[in-house]
Amino acid sequence: MRHHINHYKCPKCDMTCPSPSALKYHIQCRHTQLRPFVCQLCDYSTKLVGDLRKHHEAHHSDEVKQCQTCQYIASSMSDLRKHIRSAHTGDTERSIYACHLCSKQYSKGHTLSRHLVSQHHFQWPSGHKRFTYCRGKDNIFTLQTVRYESLELTESVVRDDSPSVEEEEMEATS
Repeated sequence: MRHHINHYKCPKCDMTCPSPSALKYHIQCRHTQLRPFVCQLCDYSTKLVGDLRKHHEAHHSDEVKQCQTCQYIASSMSDLRKHIRSAHTGDTERSIYACHLCSKQYSKGHTLSRHLVSQHHFQWPSGHKRFTYCRGKDNIFTLQTVRYESLELTESVVRDDSPSVEEEEMEATS
């Protein structure tokens, strides 16, 4: 499972990232107050260009995002897609987020997160502001309890003079 090992550690917290660009994104979002992307039509500013695009679409676009099936009008295309999926496609299957410590179940991940913090005294993983959930074979989301940290090689592992596994096993049996 080598592809799950994150090699780039944040210098400000315990967060590890899979690439330099992911680390840069993490630092920009979590450790700076800079909001370099500024709306030209109001006083809104944000850390991410994608958030500025969403803001503009929701607040400054004249384009009407109306449902073709009913009279619903959305402020953004993503809201319209959510509406269509829940109201018109027959997609009534709800996500289930289950606590692995008790029998509580929730329809949203943030509600399970609130439960884990308040009832079971969990703390956010270092460098994160939310928990991560995994969908199981039963289609139920549960807390991801395995953290994939950065790979740290010690000198004894990479040195040529370190004993091999076979040598260590021979020493242990003799």
